Amino acid sequence: MQDKAKPLSILLVEDDEDDYLITSELLEEVEGMTFEVEWIAEVEEAIHAIKENRHDIFIFDYRLGKVTGLDLLEIAINEQCKAPVILLSGQGDQEVDMQAMKAGATDYLVKGNLDADLFGRSIRYSLERKHSEEQIQKKNWALEAEQGKLESALSELVGTNQELEKAYQELKSTQAQLLQAEKMESIGRLAAGIAHEINTPVQFIGDNTRFLEESIQEFDKLIIAQSRVIEEHVKGQCPTAKVKEAISIADEIDFDFLRKEIPQAIQQSLEGINRVAKIVLAMKEFSHPGNDGKSLIDLNQAIRNTTIISSNEWKYHAEMDLDLDPQ
Repeated sequence: MQDKAKPLSILLVEDDEDDYLITSELLEEVEGMTFEVEWIAEVEEAIHAIKENRHDIFIFDYRLGKVTGLDLLEIAINEQCKAPVILLSGQGDQEVDMQAMKAGATDYLVKGNLDADLFGRSIRYSLERKHSEEQIQKKNWALEAEQGKLESALSELVGTNQELEKAYQELKSTQAQLLQAEKMESIGRLAAGIAHEINTPVQFIGDNTRFLEESIQEFDKLIIAQSRVIEEHVKGQCPTAKVKEAISIADEIDFDFLRKEIPQAIQQSLEGINRVAKIVLAMKEFSHPGNDGKSLIDLNQAIRNTTIISSNEWKYHAEMDLDLDPQ
């Protein structure tokens, strides 16, 4: 809508003075609108006025000597003028009409068909169209600004997502390392317990073996002495001295003690060997790699193996009795 206190500023580029006067009279007859018309006949002067971009409406005659109204329209568009452009022509030409509309003119009017009502409607339409275009342009700018913000936010989200993914991967790696460390710690404790369980029987096996070694050496002395007694007796002699020597050696090596302790040492050693064998077998079965398929296992044996391997963890705190289903 026009501000009634302020007339619309029109730049009229027309090289024919008679056509200028006719156009001016028609503009004065337009109802509800007032205009302040600046008439320019020279193209160079018109171009200068266009570049100043101080008019509300441009009205260009199509034929202006060497140039056309379409040339001025192009200049106005290049100068980003906001004023709508109405093109006037002395005769109707559909091709020129299409070119004008395509180039950005808001209307194309034939002078011979022009009257005040038509001129008024064209001006009002041009102003409304330009206003609508400006509003659309503002909305487009606003949308582009919002789109820029959205793209920026999306870029930040993508960056944040990448950082989160990186952090997640690092967390997974750290978790895997912690699990591996816990496994190694558990394996270390298990190995220490198993080593202790094996070390105990191995220790008394070693002690008993050394005892047997020493005992055999003592028995060897007695056997040699008894052999001499037997040799003298075979020769028909009475080996009293040799017998006394053998008896003395038997007392010296504590023969009765050795005869009692040696079987016990052997029994203890066998028990220790059996204990070590059970631990080794349990470890072998416990650490046997599984497979992807399903297979039957002996649960009772698996429980026994577990109690054997973990005995160092519980034997100082509890007593365990296994009551397993024989089936």
